[in-house]
Amino acid sequence: MKLALPFLFLASVLFAQNVNNVPVIQINDKVIRQQEFADRLNGLPQIGGYSADEVKENLICTLIAESILSFEASKNKLDKTDHVRTLSDQYSNEALYEQWMDKEVRNPVRVSNDELKNAYKRFRQERIVEYWTSPNISEARKISESVSKGLDTKDQPQLKKIDYGQSLESVEDLVYNLKEGGVSKPILVDNLYYVFKLVKSSPHPKYSQQTFPYWMPTIEKIIRDRKEDAVLDKKFAQLMADKDFSIKKDAYNFLLDQLYPVIYDKNELKYKQPEQIQTQLLAKEIRSENMFDRPLVIFKQGNQWTVKDLWQKLSVSPFPLNYKDPEDLKAGLVDLIRRTILFESVNDDARKKQYQNSDYVKNQSAMWNDNLLAKALMSSYEKNINISESDLLQRYEQVKDKNLKPEMRRIIPLFVKDRKLADDLLQQIRSGADIIDLAVKYSENKVGLSKTDPGVYIKKDYWGEVGKEAFNLKAGQNSNVIVTNDTGFAIIKLVAIQGAAPYKYEEVRSQIEEVMKSETLQQQLNGLLQKTAKNYKVKIYRDAVKKVEYMGGNMGIKKTHFPLRNFVPTMPLFDHNAKWYKEIVSKN
Repeated sequence: MKLALPFLFLASVLFAQNVNNVPVIQINDKVIRQQEFADRLNGLPQIGGYSADEVKENLICTLIAESILSFEASKNKLDKTDHVRTLSDQYSNEALYEQWMDKEVRNPVRVSNDELKNAYKRFRQERIVEYWTSPNISEARKISESVSKGLDTKDQPQLKKIDYGQSLESVEDLVYNLKEGGVSKPILVDNLYYVFKLVKSSPHPKYSQQTFPYWMPTIEKIIRDRKEDAVLDKKFAQLMADKDFSIKKDAYNFLLDQLYPVIYDKNELKYKQPEQIQTQLLAKEIRSENMFDRPLVIFKQGNQWTVKDLWQKLSVSPFPLNYKDPEDLKAGLVDLIRRTILFESVNDDARKKQYQNSDYVKNQSAMWNDNLLAKALMSSYEKNINISESDLLQRYEQVKDKNLKPEMRRIIPLFVKDRKLADDLLQQIRSGADIIDLAVKYSENKVGLSKTDPGVYIKKDYWGEVGKEAFNLKAGQNSNVIVTNDTGFAIIKLVAIQGAAPYKYEEVRSQIEEVMKSETLQQQLNGLLQKTAKNYKVKIYRDAVKKVEYMGGNMGIKKTHFPLRNFVPTMPLFDHNAKWYKEIVSKN
């Protein structure tokens, strides 16, 4: 039964800072203010070994580097490339969407004291209800009448607890207005008619324990979310009123055929993170052929999107494409198209209302554009970095003894749920039975049971008590019955002991190459900054920096409306000890 609230519009989350909108850094005409600095500071990953002042100094250095690199990228015409222009436009549109949400939905909503007090009466109570469902209104009315008269019904009722704010408001209104034993009239929810009977009304075990002032922020959020959701539904309906569209089946199927090999490998997702899918779509070259140019989405008013148009929109879409398998993608892509149309409709409305001229949209657009340009320049340098095999081997020899494989034990495991069975199997093993044969027949976990190459390697912290016991055995020895952490039982045989040892070159080659490329890139970028930084006028406002609190980092959050997007851009940190930066600091 789906009685939960639909998706709610939530306010954008900002890092709590006692800051003003004053400059922290200025590079030529570009100004980075306290709020952006605070957000990016606390959005950093946690950085060990640095004081708060050092972290701030590294970020100042990084933001100056990002700005200068973006200026240099523009000089190299990187702002004209399709990749940068497409992404930059998308981030600006997302900022415009967020501004529209604030102006049109969040800001107009008000919550009165009377609403809060009336809601608290419900909030501190909980309701236990029985309910019946029917797809037919006439049958639902008969159920309501029968239950009211105390008569038996064809189907047994189901039981549910109703808390304030956890169900559809219409359902909640119905239930909270019933007296104990009272029966509701049918109500339509998700194409089914529901009939409720209030079984019990009692103080909520949690929410009745504190006073109204304590719970007021929670209650206000519930009311505000509901009001905003209602406003949002109405405005979305208005925007989509003239956006009727149809989808060409042959073009739709062609698009799916092109998406499948990018997203899936043998019907399984290729990438763990949905952002990686967008990256692959953006990088894929679209061939000039008739099918990509065919109309896919046809709008009633006459315009259309081709397959190529939609592919480009999906490649920068803030909506995830990581459906678990091709069938789910096939079913869900239509909804994603609808959401994309709605996104563009919101942006069209926002432009009509000139929201693109707001400080918020301008600042967001500039911040993300500069970050994209800086990364584009960095990427152009990185593409030309090649680390020779001899240099990789030399680095491997230097570091191989500093990062060793942990000690491992190769065991044959036998897991069962019953203690009596475990004791019996142990006796059989002690009497000469083969643990592999018994594990194949009885074990809940079938790993490591190959006759030709038996066993599985584990570290000491693997499988709880099993890992601990494995490190107490001698090679060839069987354990006693082990009580595992999940209340099951295990018997293991230790096959082999593998001491700590260096990783093989083949196992770590790619990681070493990545590190060396990163080091080379950093050197090249610092070299570029050493040449160019002197051409820029840079000012650091130290008093403003001091007023920004560093709260330990690792507070990176996703945007409220676009869960694929970080709240602030990421950027590899530059070391504040770099020569070019010290020269800037000496002039401030």
